[in-house]
Amino acid sequence: LTVPRKRLTDLYLFKITVLVLGLCSSLIAHAGHGIDGYVFQAGVSDNLLPGHALAGKGHLVKPNPTVMQNNHITFQLPGGQALVAERKCMVTNARGQSWVGKFQGALGGTVILSHRKGIVSGIIDDGKNLYELVPGPSGKTLLFQVDESSLPPMARPLVSSELDTSGGGTGPESTAASGNTVQDIMLVYTPSVHSGHCV
Repeated sequence: LTVPRKRLTDLYLFKITVLVLGLCSSLIAHAGHGIDGYVFQAGVSDNLLPGHALAGKGHLVKPNPTVMQNNHITFQLPGGQALVAERKCMVTNARGQSWVGKFQGALGGTVILSHRKGIVSGIIDDGKNLYELVPGPSGKTLLFQVDESSLPPMARPLVSSELDTSGGGTGPESTAASGNTVQDIMLVYTPSVHSGHCV
Protein backbone atom coordinates (compact mmCIF):
# COMPACT_ATOMS: atom_id res chain seq x y z
CA LEU A 1 0.00 0.00 0.00
CA THR A 2 1.51 3.30 -1.06
CA VAL A 3 0.39 6.65 0.30
CA PRO A 4 0.52 9.62 -2.08
CA ARG A 5 3.28 12.14 -1.33
CA LYS A 6 0.81 15.02 -0.89
CA ARG A 7 -1.14 13.04 1.69
CA LEU A 8 2.06 12.28 3.66
CA THR A 9 2.97 15.98 3.59
CA ASP A 10 -0.49 16.93 4.84
CA LEU A 11 -0.20 14.34 7.63
CA TYR A 12 3.17 15.72 8.75
CA LEU A 13 1.85 19.29 8.67
CA PHE A 14 -1.13 18.22 10.79
CA LYS A 15 1.13 16.58 13.38
CA ILE A 16 3.42 19.62 13.54
CA THR A 17 0.41 21.93 13.95
CA VAL A 18 -0.95 19.85 16.83
CA LEU A 19 2.48 19.85 18.50
CA VAL A 20 2.89 23.64 18.16
CA LEU A 21 -0.63 24.30 19.47
CA GLY A 22 0.05 22.02 22.44
CA LEU A 23 3.25 23.88 23.28
CA CYS A 24 1.53 27.27 22.96
CA SER A 25 -1.34 26.26 25.23
CA SER A 26 1.14 24.93 27.78
CA LEU A 27 3.06 28.21 27.76
CA ILE A 28 -0.17 30.19 28.14
CA ALA A 29 -1.33 27.98 31.00
CA HIS A 30 1.94 28.51 32.88
CA ALA A 31 2.34 32.21 32.14
CA GLY A 32 2.51 34.19 35.35
CA HIS A 33 2.97 31.09 37.52
CA GLY A 34 6.10 30.88 39.60
CA ILE A 35 8.39 28.17 40.81
CA ASP A 36 7.98 27.26 44.48
CA GLY A 37 10.12 29.46 46.72
CA TYR A 38 10.42 26.73 49.34
CA VAL A 39 9.12 23.28 50.25
CA PHE A 40 7.32 22.57 53.53
CA GLN A 41 9.14 19.92 55.55
CA ALA A 42 7.40 19.77 58.95
CA GLY A 43 5.67 21.70 61.67
CA VAL A 44 7.91 23.07 64.38
CA SER A 45 7.66 23.33 68.15
CA ASP A 46 6.74 26.77 69.49
CA ASN A 47 9.82 26.83 71.72
CA LEU A 48 11.98 27.08 68.57
CA LEU A 49 10.11 30.18 67.38
CA PRO A 50 11.06 33.76 68.27
CA GLY A 51 8.93 35.70 70.73
CA HIS A 52 7.06 37.63 68.04
CA ALA A 53 5.77 34.46 66.30
CA LEU A 54 2.18 33.29 66.60
CA ALA A 55 1.92 30.03 68.54
CA GLY A 56 1.30 27.00 66.35
CA LYS A 57 2.12 28.93 63.16
CA GLY A 58 5.69 27.81 62.56
CA HIS A 59 7.07 25.42 59.94
CA LEU A 60 10.40 24.06 58.83
CA VAL A 61 10.90 24.75 55.14
CA LYS A 62 13.59 24.13 52.57
CA PRO A 63 14.21 27.31 50.54
CA ASN A 64 15.09 27.18 46.87
CA PRO A 65 17.64 30.00 46.30
CA THR A 66 17.71 29.44 42.53
CA VAL A 67 14.15 30.79 42.20
CA MET A 68 15.46 34.30 42.75
CA GLN A 69 16.50 34.29 39.09
CA ASN A 70 12.82 34.03 38.07
CA ASN A 71 10.27 36.75 37.44
CA HIS A 72 7.57 34.84 39.34
CA ILE A 73 7.79 32.85 42.59
CA THR A 74 4.99 30.84 44.19
CA PHE A 75 4.70 31.00 47.97
CA GLN A 76 2.75 28.30 49.81
CA LEU A 77 1.50 29.92 52.99
CA PRO A 78 0.49 28.10 56.17
CA GLY A 79 -3.13 27.06 55.78
CA GLY A 80 -2.71 25.94 52.17
CA GLN A 81 -3.00 29.27 50.33
CA ALA A 82 -0.63 29.66 47.37
CA LEU A 83 0.21 33.14 46.08
CA VAL A 84 2.33 34.12 43.09
CA ALA A 85 4.67 37.09 43.49
CA GLU A 86 5.93 39.03 40.51
CA ARG A 87 9.42 40.48 40.68
CA LYS A 88 9.62 44.28 40.76
CA CYS A 89 13.36 44.52 41.16
CA MET A 90 16.44 42.54 42.12
CA VAL A 91 19.72 43.77 43.54
CA THR A 92 22.91 41.73 43.31
CA ASN A 93 26.14 42.88 44.91
CA ALA A 94 29.14 41.52 46.80
CA ARG A 95 27.01 40.99 49.93
CA GLY A 96 24.45 38.80 48.18
CA GLN A 97 21.17 39.07 46.35
CA SER A 98 17.79 40.64 47.18
CA TRP A 99 14.50 39.93 45.38
CA VAL A 100 11.54 42.29 45.82
CA GLY A 101 8.13 41.45 44.44
CA LYS A 102 4.40 42.06 44.69
CA PHE A 103 1.69 39.43 45.00
CA GLN A 104 -0.70 39.17 42.12
CA GLY A 105 -4.22 40.07 43.21
CA ALA A 106 -3.29 40.72 46.85
CA LEU A 107 -3.80 44.30 47.96
CA GLY A 108 -0.56 45.58 49.44
CA GLY A 109 1.08 42.14 49.31
CA THR A 110 4.87 42.34 49.21
CA VAL A 111 7.77 39.89 49.32
CA ILE A 112 11.38 40.68 50.15
CA LEU A 113 13.85 37.81 49.90
CA SER A 114 17.55 37.93 50.65
CA HIS A 115 20.18 35.32 49.78
CA ARG A 116 23.54 35.75 51.45
CA LYS A 117 26.27 33.18 52.12
CA GLY A 118 23.89 30.33 51.34
CA ILE A 119 21.17 31.56 53.71
CA VAL A 120 17.73 32.65 52.51
CA SER A 121 15.67 34.97 54.69
CA GLY A 122 12.84 37.35 54.07
CA ILE A 123 9.48 38.90 54.81
CA ILE A 124 6.22 37.81 53.20
CA ASP A 125 3.21 40.12 53.53
CA ASP A 126 0.10 38.76 51.81
CA GLY A 127 -1.88 41.92 52.53
CA LYS A 128 -3.58 40.35 55.57
CA ASN A 129 -0.90 38.49 57.49
CA LEU A 130 2.83 38.95 57.92
CA TYR A 131 5.29 36.03 57.73
CA GLU A 132 9.02 35.78 58.28
CA LEU A 133 11.53 33.40 56.74
CA VAL A 134 14.57 33.13 59.03
CA PRO A 135 17.50 30.79 59.70
CA GLY A 136 16.60 28.14 62.26
CA PRO A 137 18.47 25.52 64.29
CA SER A 138 20.89 23.06 62.69
CA GLY A 139 20.97 24.86 59.35
CA LYS A 140 17.19 24.61 58.92
CA THR A 141 14.93 27.49 57.85
CA LEU A 142 11.86 28.62 59.77
CA LEU A 143 8.70 30.10 58.26
CA PHE A 144 6.27 31.56 60.77
CA GLN A 145 3.38 33.97 61.01
CA VAL A 146 4.20 37.12 62.95
CA ASP A 147 2.09 38.08 65.96
CA GLU A 148 1.71 41.71 64.94
CA SER A 149 0.16 42.64 68.29
CA SER A 150 3.50 41.83 69.94
CA LEU A 151 5.41 44.30 67.77
CA PRO A 152 6.15 47.75 69.21
CA PRO A 153 3.64 50.36 68.06
CA MET A 154 4.59 52.72 65.30
CA ALA A 155 5.23 56.30 66.36
CA ARG A 156 2.25 58.56 65.85
CA PRO A 157 2.88 60.72 62.79
CA LEU A 158 2.95 64.48 63.28
CA VAL A 159 0.16 66.44 61.67
CA SER A 160 0.77 69.82 60.12
CA SER A 161 -0.81 71.72 63.05
CA GLU A 162 1.86 70.25 65.36
CA LEU A 163 4.76 71.40 63.22
CA ASP A 164 6.31 74.76 63.99
CA THR A 165 6.84 76.46 60.64
CA SER A 166 7.99 79.75 62.16
CA GLY A 167 11.45 78.36 62.77
CA GLY A 168 11.33 79.29 66.45
CA GLY A 169 10.18 75.96 67.87
CA THR A 170 12.79 73.56 66.57
CA GLY A 171 15.94 75.04 68.10
CA PRO A 172 18.02 73.51 70.88
CA GLU A 173 16.05 75.37 73.57
CA SER A 174 12.68 73.89 72.61
CA THR A 175 13.93 70.33 72.04
CA ALA A 176 15.99 70.22 75.21
CA ALA A 177 12.91 70.74 77.33
CA SER A 178 10.91 68.00 75.63
CA GLY A 179 13.80 65.59 75.12
CA ASN A 180 12.99 65.30 71.39
CA THR A 181 15.36 65.86 68.53
CA VAL A 182 14.20 67.27 65.21
CA GLN A 183 16.26 66.55 62.11
CA ASP A 184 15.62 67.45 58.50
CA ILE A 185 16.79 64.81 56.04
CA MET A 186 16.77 65.14 52.26
CA LEU A 187 17.37 62.15 49.98
CA VAL A 188 18.41 62.76 46.39
CA TYR A 189 18.47 59.94 43.85
CA THR A 190 20.34 60.25 40.59
CA PRO A 191 19.05 58.16 37.66
CA SER A 192 22.03 55.80 37.94
CA VAL A 193 21.39 55.15 41.64
CA HIS A 194 17.66 54.72 41.09
CA SER A 195 18.17 52.18 38.29
CA GLY A 196 20.35 49.95 40.43
CA HIS A 197 18.27 49.84 43.59
CA CYS A 198 14.76 48.97 44.73
CA VAL A 199 13.36 52.44 45.41
